Amino acid sequence: MLLHAEGATSKTLFLVLHAKSSWDDSGLADRARPLNKRGTRDAAAMALRVAHRPNRPELIVTSPALRAHRTAEAMAAALGIEAESLVVDARIYDAAATDVLEVIRSLDDRHARVMLVGHHPGITEIVNVLTYANLEKLPTCGVAEVRLNVRSWAGVRDGGAELIELDAPKHHPQ
Repeated sequence: MLLHAEGATSKTLFLVLHAKSSWDDSGLADRARPLNKRGTRDAAAMALRVAHRPNRPELIVTSPALRAHRTAEAMAAALGIEAESLVVDARIYDAAATDVLEVIRSLDDRHARVMLVGHHPGITEIVNVLTYANLEKLPTCGVAEVRLNVRSWAGVRDGGAELIELDAPKHHPQ
């Protein structure tokens, strides 16, 4: 349920924890772990739900890790964003909330609605820092939509966002 419409002086941020990854190959580097079957299914389902929201993301910024990138690709496909247009930002991988906040503050102000796809604990922490939501852990492939009452991404601050919606695959059993 959308609680507020986006205004002219606001930005919307979609914070996404990558979908469930595979641990089948213990020899793979962490960045190379793919999505498992459930993760692939959940990424596609969540992407369709995000695509039906009135304030859809215009830009997707993702961690370089394969599981995050594949989640971002599923989102891009449902949103009609070219996969080649995904922005990969290494600062999101293994990031703390302060690192993610740096990424957010460096976003181009031409974009009013941006999705970041990353990892725990950084994505969960940034939701908490921005909204004071006190989430223990955003579920895999969970999406937190937050509204920031700022004209510029550079003005994003702690507690400066409102949690609009929190969605996860477990909210919609298949």
